[in-house]
Amino acid sequence: MHKLYCPKEDLSVGQLFLLDICDQRKITEFWRNNLEKETDLSKLMKIATGFVQYPTLKLIYCMSKFVFPAKWFYKPEEYEQKYKKISENTFQFTENFRESINYKIIENMFNEKKLWKYCEDRYGEKSKNKYVILYNFLNGRNKISAKQIKELESDFPVENWFIK
Repeated sequence: MHKLYCPKEDLSVGQLFLLDICDQRKITEFWRNNLEKETDLSKLMKIATGFVQYPTLKLIYCMSKFVFPAKWFYKPEEYEQKYKKISENTFQFTENFRESINYKIIENMFNEKKLWKYCEDRYGEKSKNKYVILYNFLNGRNKISAKQIKELESDFPVENWFIK
């Protein structure tokens, strides 16, 4: 068992996947065969041990053939409750966030000039901040982060950032 930076119960399903590979002493092999061009081993270990809570979206996309993207955002019991009736194979996965369901919803709200009102009604005092995040995401100035995806979960389901 590797040194954990948080209780094991606080790790997501994706982190537990990596931690299991670490415990089998195969993380270097896994990294070399699958992720060497995308990230370095130390970052992978930080994610697996809870030092970093969320991986980058780039890593989530790279790991999608091993771990369904939504699994990086939920602990095992949360994931089971949310997805127990849904098969992961029913989703049409996309690595282009501009093709995702949530992006299209936000884009439609913006085009219909309803995004500001939506943010105002939904977020109150934080509406300007949320609007700027979504606006910058839409115009390509910034990409959305995994942490922001989790923060927006109540309005935009996590899985909808990764499926068409």
